[in-house]
Formats: sequence, structure tokens, C-alpha cells
Amino acid sequence: MPDSIVFQNLSTGGEIFEWNLGDGTKIVKTDTSMVPHQYTAPGQYTVWLKAIDPGTCKVKDSVSIKVDIFLAQGKVQDDDALCHGSTYQLKASGAHQYKWISEDGTFQSNLASPVVKPEDTTRYFITMTEASGCIRRDTVDLAVIPLIEPEFEIDRSAECFNRPKISVKNLTDSLREGDEMFFDFGDGLTSDEAEGEHEFETDGLYTVKLVGVREFCVTEKIIPMPVFRMLIPNVITPRIKDDANDKLTIQLGDETGTTPADFGYKTSLSIFNRWGEKVYESADYQYDWDGANLAAGIYYYEVSVDDHATCKSWIHLVK
Repeated sequence: MPDSIVFQNLSTGGEIFEWNLGDGTKIVKTDTSMVPHQYTAPGQYTVWLKAIDPGTCKVKDSVSIKVDIFLAQGKVQDDDALCHGSTYQLKASGAHQYKWISEDGTFQSNLASPVVKPEDTTRYFITMTEASGCIRRDTVDLAVIPLIEPEFEIDRSAECFNRPKISVKNLTDSLREGDEMFFDFGDGLTSDEAEGEHEFETDGLYTVKLVGVREFCVTEKIIPMPVFRMLIPNVITPRIKDDANDKLTIQLGDETGTTPADFGYKTSLSIFNRWGEKVYESADYQYDWDGANLAAGIYYYEVSVDDHATCKSWIHLVK
């Protein structure tokens, strides 16, 4: 069950044939054509066939056969889909033996629920043999959904003393109808515009994502984006040893002592006197300039931080 069974009348002689299928079903036929029947409950049934020929001395003859009907226990999953690059566990149960094979023959397994990783949409054939001897054959089609490959560019505004803004532009191609894409800026805000600017309300290291959704497959590209105001003091007092403004420190963000170096950014620094003469220069500043051997007064600086801004202003050296 639920398969039908077919009885074929192989009698010779006879003009009338009476079938009793054992479950209360009775059929009378005048030919030997086959009789298909579907039992509604499992069990053993005795099937009788009586042949009648009024024109012979032996008017009637009969034969019986026992038929065992089992309820099918084997079950196979429905067709399904998966995202490209993912593994998938095929599912079958209820049988004694299993045999899976892919349509191209590259995959075979005797497990009930083997794991597969098809590159393209693939059909899998399964043959299940139950303990009763019943054999069931079925197919499972797995549709492989190609992934969106998000691509975008991001720029940060060159701000010296204000928090920088970022601009993003979606460069993803080969989209299909029904695909969805959106930017996630990491601060709780998103945008489905293809390009635009975004301004953060607080300093922080944000994870900016471009997310692509195709059916149930989600892919994303992530770019970490530090967004901090740059704080450069306009006074240093190296002779006052109070650990405050002893040296020229470039601070990134509101947390005291945090420099661009803490985020892997190299800083260059040039110091000029009032006549434009360069009195100090470092291509990899270590935040240690204290104006040693220089007279007190006003000096001018140029600070450049990788991937940020080049800032120019003045500083008062107090001695």
C-alpha cells in the first residue's frame, strides 16, 4: 500500500469468471482481462477465482491464492532548494536498505540521509527496500540557487576636527528580478539606496555591510570602518610634568590616550616655526614631540593620518 495489485486471469475454458478479492470486493467478468485492485488495509487476503462453463461436464472450477498486503513504511522528502556552496542532508526513512544515486552518477550512498553538496541543480534517485520486501523508487530534485556576490566602494570624508561622514556605492552586477540589496551601517540604520552618504552620531568602529538577498539565500560583504573625530591640542606644556599635554598627542575619538596607531594607522607630522622653517619632521610619528631645544612660542603643524585627513593648524609651546 498504497500501490495497486493486478490479477491476471490465466484460465483456459470458461465463459463466466467470478472474482472474490477477499476484502468483500466481488467482480464478474466474461473475459480473462486483468483485474487491478487497491486494498485499503494491510493484511493477508485469500483471493478466489471461479470459472464457469455451462456447456461442459465440469461446469465450475476454482483456484485461490493468498496475497500479503503491507503498509509502505518508506518515506522520502519532497523536492527542495539550497544556496550554492552549502551542504544538504537528503532525508529518507522507514526502509531496511537504501540506495541513492545522482542523475550524473557522480554520487552514490547507502545511507538513509546522506549529505550532498551539489554545484548545480541535481536530481537524486533513491531505491528503498523495506523489511517486508516492498520496493519503492522515488526522486528528489535539489535546486541550487546561485548567490549574489555583493560589491561596493566606501569613502570616508576628510575631516580634521569633526566626525567624518561616509559615502557608499553599490557596484554589484548580475542581479535578477526579485533580488534585494541593502546597506547596514552597523549603527542600527539601513538603506536600500544604491548609493548615498551616512553620518554617524557617535564615535566608534562600525561594521558596514552590503547585504544581498536572493530567495532565502543571504550573502554580505563587510568593511570595518573606524569613525572618530581627530583631537589635536593647541597647547603643550612639556615642563609641567602632570601627564597632561606634556607632548603633542593626536587623539582619535573621545577616549583619552587613543591614537591612530591603536587602529593600525600611521601618522606623519611636520612642525614649522613662524617663518615657515621646518623644525621637526617624522614620517611615522610616535606621539613624542615635546618641543625640546625649541623656544616657547607659536608653531604650525601639518598632520597626516593614513586613510583620514591632512590637518593644518597652530600649537602654542609653553615653557
